[in-house]
Amino acid sequence: MSKTGKVRWKMPERPECFFGRSLELSQLDFILHNGANIVFVQGIGGIGKSELVKQYALLNRDKYDTIVYSQYTSDLQAMITSDEELPIENMWRNTMDAFNIEQEEEYFKRKFAVLKDAVTENTLLIVDNFNQPEDSFLQEFLALNCKIIFTSRCNWSKKRYPVLCVEELKNYADIENIFKHYYQPKPEEEETVKEIIELVFRHTLSVEWIAKKLAEENRKLEEIRDTLKDNQEGKEQRILDSEFFLEKLSEIFPINELSEAEQEILRNLCFIPSTGISKEDMARRCKRGAHAAMLHLLHNSWIKQEELDVITLHPLIADIILYKLKPNWKNCQTFIESVEKDLLDDEIDMGVIGRMLSISERIFQILDMKEAPAVDLLNAVSHASVVRYKKYNIAMGLLQKAITIQDSYIEQLRAKIALCKEQNLLDITYNELKSKIYCAEQKKCDFQKKYGGLKYQVGNYEEALACFMNLSKSPLVDVYCDIARIYQKVNEYQKAMQYVKAGIKMKEKKYQQNKVPLIENYLLMAELYLCQQDKRMAIEWLERGNEIAQTQMSLEEQGDFYYQYAVLLKNAGYVEEALTYDQKAFIARKRKFGEEHIEVAKSYAAMSVDYYRLGDYISTLECTLREIAIRKKIRHVKVRLYMSVSRLLHFVDTNQLSSETQEDLKTFMADFNHTMKENPIEGQEMMKQ
Repeated sequence: MSKTGKVRWKMPERPECFFGRSLELSQLDFILHNGANIVFVQGIGGIGKSELVKQYALLNRDKYDTIVYSQYTSDLQAMITSDEELPIENMWRNTMDAFNIEQEEEYFKRKFAVLKDAVTENTLLIVDNFNQPEDSFLQEFLALNCKIIFTSRCNWSKKRYPVLCVEELKNYADIENIFKHYYQPKPEEEETVKEIIELVFRHTLSVEWIAKKLAEENRKLEEIRDTLKDNQEGKEQRILDSEFFLEKLSEIFPINELSEAEQEILRNLCFIPSTGISKEDMARRCKRGAHAAMLHLLHNSWIKQEELDVITLHPLIADIILYKLKPNWKNCQTFIESVEKDLLDDEIDMGVIGRMLSISERIFQILDMKEAPAVDLLNAVSHASVVRYKKYNIAMGLLQKAITIQDSYIEQLRAKIALCKEQNLLDITYNELKSKIYCAEQKKCDFQKKYGGLKYQVGNYEEALACFMNLSKSPLVDVYCDIARIYQKVNEYQKAMQYVKAGIKMKEKKYQQNKVPLIENYLLMAELYLCQQDKRMAIEWLERGNEIAQTQMSLEEQGDFYYQYAVLLKNAGYVEEALTYDQKAFIARKRKFGEEHIEVAKSYAAMSVDYYRLGDYISTLECTLREIAIRKKIRHVKVRLYMSVSRLLHFVDTNQLSSETQEDLKTFMADFNHTMKENPIEGQEMMKQ
């Protein structure tokens, strides 16, 4: 068994087309083997920095024990934390299931400590696209005892670090070979090719892109040359920077000629980290026609395919898209809403949540954070920060920002309404503005309620109470139960009950014949009576809820109500009664969703707890195996369940199991053995527990 601590090889893909640069390759090797452990390979975008270091890694792999090629993401800490970007053998986040994973900060500290011990002078780390000179972790990263190459568009010369400047290819034959790799000109076109190459100042990406476009589209060399000449006038003294070539490429290949679906994909790709996104994942986040649009963009070299199914943008192309297509909250709405939806999904895999948070960070960097649509993404990130990472302070900060933005938006709407009144324009526009203000106020109250809820969760009851008391004056939000829970926490049960009853009166007046909204209050009243050991009154309130469940609730609502009913009884020690209602929740959910659904799996989990507490280990095992079978089919398997089954097998005679349960057990054993084999460290931890 290999030990934790060995950095895995992660070589870059071989450059598609590489000519020349022998001097730069020699200089790079000389710097790294003559006293310097680090080197910054710098140059303008698209000049060939990444291809140079990739070629260096491939040519010099025999000189190193390990080479790791990583894409710089949002910061160095995030890159190190990513097991995809910086893999270490048998090292991953401590977890008992896919939904409760070791905190990012904790995992980073643990992983970096291992990395420091693992690297040697014969380890080469390559960090591509490092364009953040102010990265807070840079100095600690540079202190690693290994060789490090950064590629960057920034100027590091003044920082007193070893620097290798990459410029245009000096030997014309090399840049010509790059052109001819993608487009083979006729003998009579040779002179025109030379003109084009010189008109783009031998800029590698420009030459490569023009050649690809000539090979893929019905464009003439003379047409491209003339366009470049026309746009060259008056620009002879222009500094040759990334922006200059960005304009050049935009002039030759107008991005506004692309279809609406293609432009949508390009705008969305600006938010994707340099590690890329699968084509399938991007397609589901776009409007119709995304698959065909991606194929066309790949064919025309607007996007590149890094792996079998992963697409990404060259940084310079991303700049063109930002410059020309100007992504905003409106034209990227479908994509951003898909990110919000994933962040709010408490059942989705943690790996997806991590990617969505990285994308959200990019969205916040690119788009105007002061615009009203930003609040929904801030709310979604806040939710994920709490539910997945328990980062309460970060979540509260995000909600405060959302509330501030919403306040500003409401003021803008009020100003418009005042103008309508002033001009006596009480028409459709006026009514639309009033409706918008109502919705905006509603959303602001929801954010404030969530903020108070977070204060409650961290134990700051005084501030939570102040927040809820302030909201209780608004007719847009119901906080009576929230106030009651705070009084419950400090054992002031009578006060708590007063607020619950006040909430019931308010809801009865508001909802009239619809009694379903009262369920929250009935459940809380029952809980308050159970806290005072008054089971009779608790059951009375629960039965009121049961009457509503049988007459007015949907199957889904019934399942949730019975589930909560059972939780209250379990917490009070009435396990036998709780089992009855867990079984009712199971029946309602199975009728609503079918067997293979996460809510049904949750009901199996609840019943397994009941059976275990009642000493019925065979039924416990049956429920746990069914939960595993469902979660496996919907890819929501929790590893801790394997340990539960392992423990139960000590109490159960497997001969007494039904044939169906025995089949489930065989499947479980095969999966368990696979886990032990694939993840020996985690397997050992499971066996220990």
